[in-house]
Amino acid sequence: MCRGGTDSGLPRHGGGRLVSRAMPDTKHCPNCGGTLQDFRKVTATEESFIAGRVGIKDAPGYWRCANGGCLWVQPYFNQAKGFSLPESFR
Repeated sequence: MCRGGTDSGLPRHGGGRLVSRAMPDTKHCPNCGGTLQDFRKVTATEESFIAGRVGIKDAPGYWRCANGGCLWVQPYFNQAKGFSLPESFR
């Protein structure tokens, strides 16, 4: 909870700093050799596919690697739950 009594629901970096859902964030991408890459929030079409795989409740929390045609998606703080989208998403 924030001091004001509300929780925005946004992920937080260490130190409690809020992470914007609109701006990309840098993470290690296993499909790109484990290098740091920009990640972006998934699109509505990607989210719909992800919802069919992980459930509607968890799908909005997924981010996608923004490195060219990379297909890796993952929850913001949980790379282990990530997976590659099908080729049709290139």
